[in-house]
Amino acid sequence: MAPRSTSLALAALLVIHHLQLAVGIRWMALHRVSPGVWDASGSFGGGAVQNSFGGGGSGHWRRALKDDLGLSRRQQRFVREAPELLPLLSKAAQSALAACQQAFEDRRWNCSSLTAAPHLSPDLTSGTREQAFVYALTSATVAHTVAKACAMGTLAECPCAATPRMPPDGNFKWGGCGDNVAHGVLVSKKFLDVLERGRARAADDDDEHLALGIAAPAPAAPAGVNKRKSLLALVNLHNNRAGRRALEMSVTQQCKCHGVSGSCNIKTCWRALTKVQDVSVRLKRRYSTASEVALQRRGITGRRHLQPALLTVARLPAGGRVAPFGKEDLLYAAKSPDYCNRDPKYGSFGTKARVCNSSEEARHQFDACSSMCCGRGYVTRREEVLERCHCKYHWCCYVKCKTCRRTVFVSQCI
Repeated sequence: MAPRSTSLALAALLVIHHLQLAVGIRWMALHRVSPGVWDASGSFGGGAVQNSFGGGGSGHWRRALKDDLGLSRRQQRFVREAPELLPLLSKAAQSALAACQQAFEDRRWNCSSLTAAPHLSPDLTSGTREQAFVYALTSATVAHTVAKACAMGTLAECPCAATPRMPPDGNFKWGGCGDNVAHGVLVSKKFLDVLERGRARAADDDDEHLALGIAAPAPAAPAGVNKRKSLLALVNLHNNRAGRRALEMSVTQQCKCHGVSGSCNIKTCWRALTKVQDVSVRLKRRYSTASEVALQRRGITGRRHLQPALLTVARLPAGGRVAPFGKEDLLYAAKSPDYCNRDPKYGSFGTKARVCNSSEEARHQFDACSSMCCGRGYVTRREEVLERCHCKYHWCCYVKCKTCRRTVFVSQCI
């Protein structure tokens, strides 16, 4: 085969494997399923759920899970065995999307591509730091949603969290119903991690066969494709774990007072999770300091592991050091574009028509027009908005407001 043809074939295989590796977040298409559909279904794949996807029986429903909702075969098997989790996964997808959009509303990349799931663009398939954030956030959100459901009694087989082993420190006693974070993390692992573990193992096995000259049980992909496949799988696994770790670190202590006339002589306390948005803020800080990594093999046939990219692509100066990454850090394998202009090749939607902040005070912020518009300039238009004003409380018991007009100036990138 000619060198050019070989290069084209390899590039095509890399694209295919990028799409396959992104299956881990294709399930985010569940954000489009309204909660009322699940509430009315009564059982897995029945009633209103099948009707919402055109009916057609269980076979059609399985196709809908794959094609419309982006679930892999293993994920489909998982929800068939635990159908009560499907509405929670749908809720988790909606919560993750909302938290992502809120966290990045002032950035050029603002999670818009996530709304297209199960059809994902390269910004969420090639190993960028945006992909790292999304994997971590979705992993944390699945665990968060399930943990909260356990405490609310939504899942029959999932109790409240176990009473903390540490003795109460202060004038309170352990009680109440804490969020079952351990069970939430377990569900997140089973639903998400199994996909990446399988891919990393398969890629390593293929390369081991190639290195030893042993015939593989199935046609093996080229070594370059396997290396990329293994790299992305390991990075995705790490970011899944980092997301759940951020969730575990967000557990707080909540208390309820007991006593005469509302006094707080005795308190009952339990461990509870903060909002998903709080976890998102924590992960966004990790996004800003994410580490680029590459693969390193232990020996000829040893398993691959991740290490900072600088150690594999450049010789450090004398005395130079590369800080290792930690369990809480986010990792990425491909540099992100600047997201200034629309470019489907890189998954960039561009910032044309995006609202920006043209005030002098915002000149150093991410949503400043100078930054958001990438130097292309912006236009400002005058708008009148209606809003409630001069509200008064009337006895008893309602609030009456007037409607006021206010002039605002809206700037948009050109």
